[in-house]
Amino acid sequence: RPGTTGRHVDESLVSLEDVTATLLALAGVERPAYYDSIPLPGLGLDGPNRERIFGFLGNALMNFDGRHKWVKYDSGEQLLFDLETDPQEMNDLIDVADHQPVRRRLTELLQSELYGSDLDWIRDGQFVGLPNEPDDKAPDRTLSLQRGRHWPVPPQS
Repeated sequence: RPGTTGRHVDESLVSLEDVTATLLALAGVERPAYYDSIPLPGLGLDGPNRERIFGFLGNALMNFDGRHKWVKYDSGEQLLFDLETDPQEMNDLIDVADHQPVRRRLTELLQSELYGSDLDWIRDGQFVGLPNEPDDKAPDRTLSLQRGRHWPVPPQS
């Protein structure tokens, strides 16, 4: 949309992974078929616009369609936000009746993209999260390889 300076703001969805496809396209190199990245819009490069962004956020899965963001934590908690009306993500809509079709759509789209060990998040067609791994190892409290008199590591004989 034109601003007072005459500049155009492109509000297309982009992901950091799209930088690779963009650089390849600018260099005239064909993008490998297995790349999920696409060239950034607005540069005159051929290619579709991104329709959604899937991601892993530490212990969570995320699906964002440009307006709605659905997050599923490995604990089982789910969140849904409408970033058009709530850009600060303050109002969780996961249990609001009017937003159940959005919730289902984003959930199903994400499920269709999972493969390999990602499928451990799903049981009987439902996102259940990951099992808690027992952490029975004692923490390493030694100062080995820490900065200070141990750094750099002296030659080992």
